[in-house]
Amino acid sequence: GVINAVVVGTAPRPAEFATARLSGLTRAQVLGGALLESAACTTVGLLLGLAAAGGTFIAVLASTAVVTGVPTLVVPWDLAAALAVGLYVVTGVTSLLTGWAATRRPPVALLGARD
Repeated sequence: GVINAVVVGTAPRPAEFATARLSGLTRAQVLGGALLESAACTTVGLLLGLAAAGGTFIAVLASTAVVTGVPTLVVPWDLAAALAVGLYVVTGVTSLLTGWAATRRPPVALLGARD
């Protein structure tokens, strides 16, 4: 879902990127801004996923406490951290590729006068 949001948020913005480039930003700076947006989107997705998982964690702790007398929850944090890093990498690459395609044409060609 986050990757789709990054693509949908970046692909239709060539005119916006062209305006930024004509106002003095380089292509690399525009792509850096798109990369920062994708990182923010990924962070929000991870936080929402963590909030959803929190409800499950509470339910697991409550049910194991009832069954065994001791609340027990084992989370593979190293796997979760690797997954989070992988998500940032994948959304970052997606953002850069989509942004690269959106900034491919010269900015003047995108902002030319129209009837």
